[in-house]
Amino acid sequence: MATLESFYDVVIIGGGPVGASLAIALAERDMDVLVVDHQTIQDQLADTRDIRGYALSEQSRHFLEGLGVWDEIASHVCPIENISVTNGTYPFILSFGETTSTTHPDIPVGYIIEAYRLRHAVLRRAQEMDRITWKEGVSIEAYDEGAADLPFVGLKAARLTDGSIIQTRLLVGADGRASKVREILGIPFEERPYKEHALVTTIQHEKPHRGVAFECFYATGPFATLPMQQNRSAIVWSDAPDVIQYLTSADEETFLALLQERLQADWGALSLIAPRLGFPLGLRLAKTHVGPRALLVGDAAHVIHPLAGQGLNLGLRDVIAFTTQLDQQVAQGGEIGSAVFLAAYDRKRRLDRFAYVGLTDGLNRLFSNDLRTLSLLRGAGMRAFNALSPLKKYMAQQAKGLS
Repeated sequence: MATLESFYDVVIIGGGPVGASLAIALAERDMDVLVVDHQTIQDQLADTRDIRGYALSEQSRHFLEGLGVWDEIASHVCPIENISVTNGTYPFILSFGETTSTTHPDIPVGYIIEAYRLRHAVLRRAQEMDRITWKEGVSIEAYDEGAADLPFVGLKAARLTDGSIIQTRLLVGADGRASKVREILGIPFEERPYKEHALVTTIQHEKPHRGVAFECFYATGPFATLPMQQNRSAIVWSDAPDVIQYLTSADEETFLALLQERLQADWGALSLIAPRLGFPLGLRLAKTHVGPRALLVGDAAHVIHPLAGQGLNLGLRDVIAFTTQLDQQVAQGGEIGSAVFLAAYDRKRRLDRFAYVGLTDGLNRLFSNDLRTLSLLRGAGMRAFNALSPLKKYMAQQAKGLS
């Protein structure tokens, strides 16, 4: 039998870093929030296996600091002091580290943190908030007008797999690329598979990386290293599907030998300290970010190529944009779930998403092919780009989230 629970201002499906961050931001604005997640908090806090590197921009750092999250992870983050970009066999190096030193001398290009540490910090902070309720081991089944005898007229109701019915002013889908919320809302998405798959892992190396991230574009896909603390680096290796399959299954000695050939730096002896995970790459964009009294954030709304490390930052920008607009709407006497509010949010996120997709998808299309004409143009283009200080500053500020 269905159980009617208390009204919540916002129901968030998905308690990952994006969903939980939104919950904290809303609770700080005196809203009652329900977070629904298929995993238990205890299981998530006990899991320390995911040591993949999350890239965070300066904007994301500032946002997490405001939520009271940053202090818990600050001692574990590694600043990215420089990004060196090369074009496969072409020797020229494009460097971003110095491009904003005059205007933002104390701000790194970005920060790297283990995935589990960020998730744990956000979850702990969310648990401290009295206005956040957590439903664990549950997911959503439907979102509709609900029964006629429900107390709040004009609001929709979320039906959960435990049989409960919750009325809310707004439903948020923060439930990842296979979003059930997006499916329930009937929001179609554009999907463009890339020709490459990706491998992610983490390595320990003998010599220091000095805070440098490397991005090397090969015809078969980009290869990147992201600096982490204690002489460790996260690896993101994109290549043909059969190559990635071989790399994930090869013995450790073989893999490390092949990895050493790809590295753009002499880091001495290498060792593997995390599992090798392989997965297909693709661009996935929801046709809209919103539905009736509902919206999508994070991977539920957009999945982009990992080459620029901006996936999580784009999700946090969703949250920042939402809360900024919410503050303006409340000041003007508006309503959080209104069609006007949601349409304005959708317009703003489309523009920002367009810039990020243009950056990641455009770079991948330009560099990940072996046409000789394009190869020559890439080399010349990188030299020209390096000479254009204003453009380099813009790109570095985009990476930092300052543009």
